[in-house]
Amino acid sequence: MPERVLFHIATGAAVFVLRRTRPELPAPLPGLGYPVVPALFIVASLILMVTPWSKSAGVALGLLFVALGLPAYAWWRRHGVPVPPPEPA
Repeated sequence: MPERVLFHIATGAAVFVLRRTRPELPAPLPGLGYPVVPALFIVASLILMVTPWSKSAGVALGLLFVALGLPAYAWWRRHGVPVPPPEPA
């Protein structure tokens, strides 16, 4: 479960990253409550991730698998095919 929550946290953080790095992109939905609502979502997800009922060996194994993907992601960001800018509508 916490490894899934980790991806929810990453999704919430992606809202901040995308708004900062690509402000020219149109938002498909209005960001009501931005930046408070995404920040509260991240905090609530972190609380869910660290509650005592979520601690077990299975959690550590799931987080290890997620962490193993980070070096691959870093390599892809450096050497992968660059993403072209979006076409104007």
